Amino acid sequence: MTTRAIIMRAAIIAVAMAAVFVIGVIISTQLDDAESGGQNIIEKHLQAAKSGDSAAQFAVAEAYYRARHIGENKAEAMYWLEEAAKNNYTEAQNSLAARYYKGDIVGRDLEQAFKWYSESAEQGNAEGQYALASMYGQGDGVAQNEELAYQWAEKSAAQGNMHSQYVLGLKARKNNDDKQAVWWLGKSAEQGYCDAQWLLSGYYYAGKGVDKNIPKSKELLLQAATTSVAAQYWLGVLHLHEDNDMGIEKDEARGLALVHGAAQKGVPEARDFLDKICKDGEYADAAKNICAAAEAEAN
Repeated sequence: MTTRAIIMRAAIIAVAMAAVFVIGVIISTQLDDAESGGQNIIEKHLQAAKSGDSAAQFAVAEAYYRARHIGENKAEAMYWLEEAAKNNYTEAQNSLAARYYKGDIVGRDLEQAFKWYSESAEQGNAEGQYALASMYGQGDGVAQNEELAYQWAEKSAAQGNMHSQYVLGLKARKNNDDKQAVWWLGKSAEQGYCDAQWLLSGYYYAGKGVDKNIPKSKELLLQAATTSVAAQYWLGVLHLHEDNDMGIEKDEARGLALVHGAAQKGVPEARDFLDKICKDGEYADAAKNICAAAEAEAN
């Protein structure tokens, strides 16, 4: 599986789980306002949940899952999560789909994950639409269908989902439509998506689809490198060459550390580059410990 495929697959889980996390934080904050008050809120949620309130059902599911002012009970968490999902609460549908996709609480079941992401997506939920696009794109729980993947990505991107915007940027890149690629990657990058920032940096550097702008390229590269391992690898390479035209200062120790870190995280170009450095004996003093570590990791 390619690095990009791994990123895309992981993002399916990440998007929905992020929504679960945000809701969970909101609920936890409410419950932490006061110990007795938290218990009262749970009791109110439970009463409302039994009356069919889908938001309350989701809140109770989260409370049981996180053991906040109520005993941990994964079976009850799953029961109320399913009830909320059946009542068309999209956050619950995304959460339930993510549990099935990841195999959290329940056994991993991609068909069930696909079912619940579909329910959410059909109701217009952008996160559900992106996850559904990803499943179609990867062929997870459903026959692979690139056309449907892009259709759902377009719906999600139109609502501002940065992951879907990135996917459409990749599609335009694949079709050699530089201006469209820059447009979609720019939308995603503006929201802080590191992989979009990394690719967009290259467009500004090369002046493809946009006016050449080295300072902008550098700015995007540094932003991306805070979390993107691919960007960290390239930044490391630039630190090793003082004649780079991006104004990245030469720093062999930092450069090698970044390349080594990217190699450890599975970036194939970084592994190849590090292997070459170690075999050729380049940067001998700075590379000595890193090459020894890389050799030990290989064994």
